[in-house]
Amino acid sequence: MDKANSISAFGSPVYEIVAGEAGNTKILFAHADVLAKSTVLRAAVQGSFKEKEEQKLTWTHWTIGGAEKFLEWLYTGDYKCPYPSKAAKGGSTSTSPIECGERAEQEDIPPTILEIQAVDMEDQDAVKEAPAKGPLKGLQDLHWNGVRPLEKLSQAEEYDKWSGHQLWSPSELDYQGTFMAHAEIYCMACHYMVDDLKNQAWQRLRAVLITIGTPKADTPVVDNLVMLAAYVYENTADADGDSEEPLRMLVSGFSALHFTAMIGVGFTAPMLSEKEGNRKFVVDLMTKVGQQMLYLESLPACKKCLRKYLESSSARK
Repeated sequence: MDKANSISAFGSPVYEIVAGEAGNTKILFAHADVLAKSTVLRAAVQGSFKEKEEQKLTWTHWTIGGAEKFLEWLYTGDYKCPYPSKAAKGGSTSTSPIECGERAEQEDIPPTILEIQAVDMEDQDAVKEAPAKGPLKGLQDLHWNGVRPLEKLSQAEEYDKWSGHQLWSPSELDYQGTFMAHAEIYCMACHYMVDDLKNQAWQRLRAVLITIGTPKADTPVVDNLVMLAAYVYENTADADGDSEEPLRMLVSGFSALHFTAMIGVGFTAPMLSEKEGNRKFVVDLMTKVGQQMLYLESLPACKKCLRKYLESSSARK
């Protein structure tokens, strides 16, 4: 926010915001001109609605933390997100980096779909005959209409610096607070129609998933991914036509790329839930896994590696 706009914003009416879920609410305050950065909230604070008359908003379908981060972004263009914590029974996340420790020995994890795909493929004719739909894209190559390069942000840079120097294996960390913070901010940005924030939350969650790499089955990070998928699919709307909802695309794409490495009770049991969001996640996940398998089966150079991939997956069940 430039200086002129800052002066204007702070001279506008102050709105009271009741944030948090039932039984755990908090009163927050924000200037009308700051709230007006949201297309939806602009209508509330500038239109002929009771919110303008009462100068009060109710956000009881979002957490207090989510509401605070949303307002932080409206004022500063950035938001602070919890860091992963050392996994422990009943562990939690923190907004401060954890202490560095000795990294555990690298786990024996079966090859991921992308690693199989990267085997030597000298038979170019076979590659040309591969199914048109496929292979799956890595997270770095995922795009959607409206995504833009992420500007330099102090909070994102601090997290990148932390993830590049901490010594714990991702499978030893609990990412629940980190995942859910970015996911809730994304959903709030969609709900209140703040495109720049939607882009930022998506990009920052993608960066976190990229640093995780391939998780190990039945570890906290896999449990965190299951909870993330359930939240995302319950709180985002189906996309129109053949397009895919961006955050669903990100979560199901990551899960498909690392599917066999994550197979275990912690990953598969929640899929049997009757929740609508879980069912939609399973459909998207298996569609992508099937798409990739069809592609790999069409490449002679991949067949031997693919057999080992499936055998290692079966042996781990």
